[in-house]
Parts: sequence; C-alpha cells; structure tokens
Amino acid sequence: MGYVLRCRGVQQGEVAWKLPRMIADTQRENVFIAQHLEVERCNVARVAGRDLNLVRSQIVNNPLEFETVGILPIDVDPNVHRPEQRVLVRFSKGNPLRFCGVVRASDGSVSVVPQGALAIDRPEDWDNLLRFAAANSSSAGKVQPGFLPDRAAPEEGAEGEASLAFALLLDAVEREVPRSGWYLGLPSIVYDWAAGTLQDVISNRRLTGWTTVQHLALVERILAGLNTLHQAGMLHGDLRTANVMYINDPDDPENYVVIDYAALSGRSGVVGQQQVDGDKTIMGPIANSRLSIFFAPERRQAFDHEDGDTAIIAREPGDKDALLVAIGWKSRLYGAMGADARSPSPAELDAIAEQFAEALGNATAELERESERGHARLRAGDRIRLREYVFDVLEIAPKPIEGFTVMRCKASVSKVCNERLVVSLLDFWGEFKQTAGKSRVLLMSLPKVTEIYQWSHATDLFSVGVLALYSVYAQAPEQPGRTDKEFEALLGTLANPLYFNCMWRSLEEVRRNLERIVEENPGIAAKELVTIPSGMPAAEGAKEAVTIYKACLTFVQHITQTAPYARQLLVEGFKGNIAEFILFIHFVFSCLHRRSDVFEQAHELGGESERRFPFAVDRTSRDPHASAQALSRARNLRRLFTMSVLRDMKAKIADLPAYLPISQAELILEMQRLELELFRAKDNLHSQHVELDRVGVELVRVRAEHERLVREYRELVRKIDDGGTLGAALRAIAAKFRTFGARTAGMLVKWWTARRNAARRDAELSEADEPHAAIPGERIEGSGSSLVEPCTRPARGQSRR
Repeated sequence: MGYVLRCRGVQQGEVAWKLPRMIADTQRENVFIAQHLEVERCNVARVAGRDLNLVRSQIVNNPLEFETVGILPIDVDPNVHRPEQRVLVRFSKGNPLRFCGVVRASDGSVSVVPQGALAIDRPEDWDNLLRFAAANSSSAGKVQPGFLPDRAAPEEGAEGEASLAFALLLDAVEREVPRSGWYLGLPSIVYDWAAGTLQDVISNRRLTGWTTVQHLALVERILAGLNTLHQAGMLHGDLRTANVMYINDPDDPENYVVIDYAALSGRSGVVGQQQVDGDKTIMGPIANSRLSIFFAPERRQAFDHEDGDTAIIAREPGDKDALLVAIGWKSRLYGAMGADARSPSPAELDAIAEQFAEALGNATAELERESERGHARLRAGDRIRLREYVFDVLEIAPKPIEGFTVMRCKASVSKVCNERLVVSLLDFWGEFKQTAGKSRVLLMSLPKVTEIYQWSHATDLFSVGVLALYSVYAQAPEQPGRTDKEFEALLGTLANPLYFNCMWRSLEEVRRNLERIVEENPGIAAKELVTIPSGMPAAEGAKEAVTIYKACLTFVQHITQTAPYARQLLVEGFKGNIAEFILFIHFVFSCLHRRSDVFEQAHELGGESERRFPFAVDRTSRDPHASAQALSRARNLRRLFTMSVLRDMKAKIADLPAYLPISQAELILEMQRLELELFRAKDNLHSQHVELDRVGVELVRVRAEHERLVREYRELVRKIDDGGTLGAALRAIAAKFRTFGARTAGMLVKWWTARRNAARRDAELSEADEPHAAIPGERIEGSGSSLVEPCTRPARGQSRR
C-alpha cells in the first residue's frame, strides 16, 4: 500500500522515501491507506535508534507536511535558496508519481515548479493554501493531510476561474470527494536504502556456499530485530523473505536487516487502533489479501463455521463498554419460549440476556482453567464477525449455555466495507434504530460465523522457524524438478501438531543428552561418540546400552522416513551432519509450535523444573521473553556448531533411509482410528466431569447438613446453660445415670468372672475323671444330638463313675 522511491538526500546520502499509494477506487480507502502509513511512522519512532537489525529510519522533516526547501533545480544550492514552498503530489493508476512545488518569492509572486504542473498562479490561491495549512496544522507546523481537487471549469456566465478549494482528506469518510487532484501533507517515512531482499538472494542461489553457522547468524540477526519489536510492545506480523533485506554485501549474514516492521505493529496487534483526528478511525483489512507459507495458521486465514443462525446482542446495564453476544439456533431459542412462539418480545429477550449474563459470570473460574490449558478455540483478544460487523472478544464461556455460545465483547464495534476495509463505528446501536428501537437487546439472523484469531509473539516466532528452515533448504544445489511445493510438503509435516507430538519426546531427550555429553567433554573427538553411552534406556531385549551416536542416528532415520524431503535437507543442506540436523530441527520445532501443543503437559523430561521449549506458551502468548529466549538459543547453537565434535558427527548416506509414503487408504484408516480414540477420550472425560459435578453437589449437601447439626447442637447447649434449675436437674439426672451405669457394669463384671471360674473348675474335673469325654459342644458318634450336655458334679454318696 505504498510507493518506495530511491532518492538522494542533501545530507543523508541514498535513502528510500516511502509514500502512501493513493490509487484506491474510493477516497474512503485512500484515507485508510494514508492512516496506515501514519501508524507505521509512529511505530518507527518508538524503536528508532534501539537496534541496527531493523532497517534504520532517517529523522528528517517530511517535505509533504512542512514548509521546507521542497523541489528545486539540480544546480541550485538549497542552503542559499530558501523560498516559501509547499510540496504536493499527484497519483494516477498506470502512471508515475508527479510532484510539484508551490513557491512564493520575496516579492509575493506565486510560481509552480515545474512550470505548468498546477494551475495556481494568483496571490489569492497562495493565501487559500496558507489559510488551509494554518487552520489544520499542529503547533510544530505539521499540516494535516489535505486534498486539492482539480480546478473546476467556470460556470457559464461567471467571471474568472473558480478559486482553489482545499479540503481535509479525512472528510472523505463522511462524504465522497473527487479523486482527481493533488495531495498535501501526506505522511511519509525516510529509511536507509537497502539494495535487495533475502528472496532475491535465494532465488539467485547466492546462499549455496553458506555454512550452517552463517545460516544461524542470519537467523540471529532476524531474531535480534524481532526481539527489539517485542520488547517495545510491538509485533511484526509480516515476517517473510521479502521483508528481510541486505545493505551492502549480500554474502555477509551480518548485513541483513528486517524491514516493513511497523506497518502491522499496533500495540494490540490490530492495525488502525490509533485515533486520528479525534473521533474518526479507519481500521485495516478484515481478510488477508496475501497468503504466505511464512504465516502462522492464525495469521493465514479466518475460520468460518455454522454454529448457529441467530445472534442475541445485548447492552450490559452496568457496563457501557461491553456487549453480551450469544450465538445459537433459532429453533433452540423459540423452543425455550414455547412451541407457539414466533417473534420474542423485548421482555422475553431481556430475560434471556440476563440469564446468559448470569451464567457467563458463574463460569469465570472454569473459563480461567480452560484458558490455562490453551485448548479453547476462541480466546479473549480474538475477533468474531457476524454479518458485516466485527466484535472484539473480552471473555467467552468455556462451554455452551442453553445451547448458545455466550461471550462478552467490546462495545466498540467495527464494520466491513466492500470486503476490503474495516471502519470503526461510533454508534453501533444507531445502525439498528428502526429494528431495535429503545430495547437493549437485538436479535440478528446469521448466514455464518467467522472467527478471526489474534496475532501474537508466537505468530512472529512461527515465521522465524519457517525462515530458518527455508534458508537452509533453498541453499542446496539446484535439482531438476525442484520446486517450492517440496518445501511446502516438508513444512506441512513439521508444522503438524500430531507429527510434532510423535517426535518431540524423543527429539528432546536426544537433544538434551547430546548437549550434555558435548558440554561435559569439550575436547572429545567425534569418533568417540560411537562408544559413549547416551544415558537413554535401551530397547527391550537389547544386550548393550545405546550410544549417543546410535541414539542420534536412530532418531534421524525416523525423521527421514516420515517427513517428505527431510533426507534431501539433511544430505544437501547439512552435508549428512546428524548432530547439527537434530539441534536445528529442534530449534525449528520450538519456533513452529507452542507449549500448549504438547500432549503430555504434566511430564517434564529429565526432571526439568521449568519447560523451556517450545518458546511460546500458546497462540495468544504476549510474553516478550519468548523471542529473547529464541535469540539466546540461536546464539548458543551458533557456539555449539563451531565445536569440532559436532562438525565431524556425520552419517553415511547409505544409513539414511528414504521417505516412506503412506497410501491414502492407510492414512484414512489411521485418521479414523485416531478419531475413535479421541472420541473415547472425550467421552471418558465427559463422564468424569459428570461424576465430579455429582460429587460436588453431594459435598455441598453434606456440608449444609453438617452446618445444620452444628447449629442445633449449639442451640441445645445454649438452652441447657440458660435453663437454670432445669439445666441443673438435667445435669443431676445425667450424673445419676452415670453412677447407675458404673454400678451395673461392676455387677456384670463380677457375675461374669464367677461364672468363668466355675466353668473352668468343672472342665478340670471332667478331664481328670473321663479323659475320653467329649468336649462341650462336640458331636458324639451315634448320638443324634449335636451338643454334649456339660458334666455335673455327682451327688454326695454317689459314685463318680
């Protein structure tokens, strides 16, 4: 959306002068283009002088905004000749830019340079220009963007020519003005001149002689510039090979800088948030006009789905800065109000909105837990499009409420115009005065729902991972039939979260043990790695421990067999060096993926107390330490790659198996199997949630019953204490019962002791007289009785026998 002119400044040398590209179909779009460059210039000022890894901006007055030297003949000394001059520019599709300077000499005469470019040669024309500039300038003399339509032909019967009529460009938001004319005061930026882009260098195969250390130096330069932006609270949002340029020699990786870093670097990551002229704001495009393999999924596209055909939009009674939005099916809504309902009344809609708002408030704790896990599809900070209106999400319920997806959004709503621009609305509710009236609830029919995910630091890190991989992959000698489609196939596999989880655990373990061994043995030779144990568990049935070389080779073989064109990358890009390949792929994985992608969240390899990889937490991560950590890792890899033990750790080409493509049928069956496992896991999780909810309800009931019993007990104690005589009588009765109980227990003990002693004496006598007598309770043979009557002492004078 801009022109870049190669110019030579008076004192700055060769520079790049960037101007807005004012050739849109409507002036409204031209207003957005001008504001877009104004936002870029403000962002450039925020990081000016911080880091040379960003292309440097020249701090000079904009000749389109200030009264400057302007346009002069080449043989005129600008330090001597300083007339009053204003510079204007004209745009036309298919034609080059045209500049002119309106000059007033010391005698008051007005002229145009070049002569005849503009029909402005009367003193009153200059006065009109001065009055416009004075009325629309800041205290520093900076004039607001203005537009001078071509002079209209005089009406029939009128004397003289029509006077010049300047207008503020921002007025085009309110009314359409002619597009043919000259512009005054447009924003512009002056950068250092860069000779070419990284894409040009790669296309011309200038990187074929680079080592992996040089590629890491390039990645380090890019990350250093990116870290500068992130530390300033900015995003790049458009990091690709076309936005990395070189100054001077392209063969030196230290000469590359990041450009176009301020165009999409709003504080919130959304273009056009910045207010211009008080209350009129133009926002950026709603759809991505350019798709690139360097973009993260959330940057590449919006996501359409049909989760409902009706939206309920309600104004919050106590919060003028928020709207309640609920999306669901009309049949579900009408069914809740009764089978005969056709059009809900305002009172019914108010009641439903209050129910949703209360349920959303109760779900706050669950929403926080869902956000921590990182699995929510729509998150706070994302946007959602309903018809032509775009809402910024503040919070969203983790699960449907009465079949509706309920969220709280910002009251500032934007509107899509011609599917190209998004304009912020000052009064969203005013768009529905005829339908909504004075009601606080609006019912909107929906053809579809579009989710627009926010960009974050993780978005930029994804682009760094792709750039690093592409720079090494593209340096290989040109092969017949080699196209970017091959790189896209490799990238698609490595960026797949399922593939990442299949490889990540083994990769992290191999990487950690390899670095540990190398750091502990700095003088070791590569051939000794064949005998050094890796510290990893051996396979079942193996007789010997796994060496670090064998562990690295095994993992690399898994990569070359499962990722298309990974073997070509290893052989041509890394010259068969499996150690550098493993560490580099680990770095790429850490950029492409987020920690929320890791399935085994609770497990920490090697007892690490803090997970360091991947660098970003999730797709909404705004932690500036992520890019700083990636920069530190790139520098550490650059140091490791200079160690001889890693440089010499190469595998034989014959030991690197080729890619094993999976048939379409096998892929479909595997996907069906995984979907079945996922369904079972979700069903099990749902059952556990139901059981947990049941236990929670039972726990609440038990606690309530316990509290009731405690209150009753305390009340009884209070009554007994306050009862006076009754209390004393009750205590006396209780004492008597205690005394009675003690006496009764003593009597029972004495009786039982006496009975036990008598039974013991009788048993001793029985054993002495009849040694073969049966034990009491034992069956006697030939007797029908199961019990034996106990022996009794014979009467006096009778024989014992």
